[in-house]
Amino acid sequence: MNSKKLVFSIFTVLILLMSLLLPAAASQVEETTASTEENGLAEMPMYDLVINNPDGRTVGVCFRGLWHEYPENSLAGIEAAAETGIDFVFADVKKTSDGVLILFADAWANRMLGVDKNIAEMTYAEISEYYLSEGSGGISAEKSEYKVSTLREALESSRENNFFLMLGCEAQLLADVTALLSETRTLTSTVVYCEDSVKNINNALDGCEDRPFIMGAKQGNVIFAIYSYIENAADSNFTGVNLKTTNRYGINFYRSLLSLFDGKLRAMANPTDSATCGVREDSVKWWDDLISRGYSVIMTNTPDLFVEYLSDCDTARERLEKLYEKYTKDWSLPEFASTTLNDYFKAYNDAIAESEAIFADASSSLQDINDAAAHLQKAVDDINLNFEALEDGTAGTTVTVPRILLCIAAAAVVIAVQIYFYKKRAK
Repeated sequence: MNSKKLVFSIFTVLILLMSLLLPAAASQVEETTASTEENGLAEMPMYDLVINNPDGRTVGVCFRGLWHEYPENSLAGIEAAAETGIDFVFADVKKTSDGVLILFADAWANRMLGVDKNIAEMTYAEISEYYLSEGSGGISAEKSEYKVSTLREALESSRENNFFLMLGCEAQLLADVTALLSETRTLTSTVVYCEDSVKNINNALDGCEDRPFIMGAKQGNVIFAIYSYIENAADSNFTGVNLKTTNRYGINFYRSLLSLFDGKLRAMANPTDSATCGVREDSVKWWDDLISRGYSVIMTNTPDLFVEYLSDCDTARERLEKLYEKYTKDWSLPEFASTTLNDYFKAYNDAIAESEAIFADASSSLQDINDAAAHLQKAVDDINLNFEALEDGTAGTTVTVPRILLCIAAAAVVIAVQIYFYKKRAK
């Protein structure tokens, strides 16, 4: 067999082998994709844009559902909150004596069920005999028509209705919660919030085949302790950290501290409990304050208002983008050989840099965006006004009422001095 026939034979064999392997490879890809979807890993692709991206836009979390209209942690209240368009709904998780995970905040049933019993010592069947109190419960609260819901019911509802949950639980429940997330295929649509050390959280998840998205928490105002917690949380691939302090001016609100989160994980604040948020309230004013400082996950009791706030941010950002486009492409700085306009040119360049910083930060407050737009417009207006005045020689000669009064006063002083010296010379 000559060399040409040998090469041709080898080439033919390779073609045949590839035709056999390609279908198998395609089948393997399809099988992997199906497996991924089955395990819930591709259920909600928006998740990565919403919270798993540390540089993503601001995220709102409704605290315990619409508890002003429904009992807190009730499935009805959670579903109603999700319908407002809020990004996440927070719910507390407890475990009954027979191993059922339920949506409940307290260790004792007094406040929400009106019975002096420990939840951990009650079976789910026993708990189901009671109706939840309205709102956030208490002695004077009336009974509602709703009963305690299971975590499974909430997870299944989140899948069916396409919304995200944030579940608060103790470290000892992390393994059970994670197993249920895997079983219900809601790992990618749920964040688990745990107020414990990074070490304890990691230890609790050691035996888990899957690992959920974790939001940690750090209480206090000791700078070294906070730095250490943030670094350990980032190394453990936490989704974010809720910083808690009673000190309004504490280190938790310094931009130098919050810069540690950039590109690594989210910083969360909970103004629904002002005592843990530096006495900051759950309102637009304090949302602006917290987001301006670097917080990008905000807990709220008014999800509809927060959704409106985020919409206002988007609208303001669009206005700023149009303004920036106008004054960087359709308008150019005038050329004038004078140092008079240097301050105005600097203000313009600073406003451009401020706008670009807003564009680079997806989580900017409404106040910061509006301020950037105002600064840019003013800088351009000042240049236009003063450049035209310098060009036509009228700079500084604009006739105004204060200038007229000043001229009259100056003339009066000059006349008075002249009269004084005239009389003195006459004597």
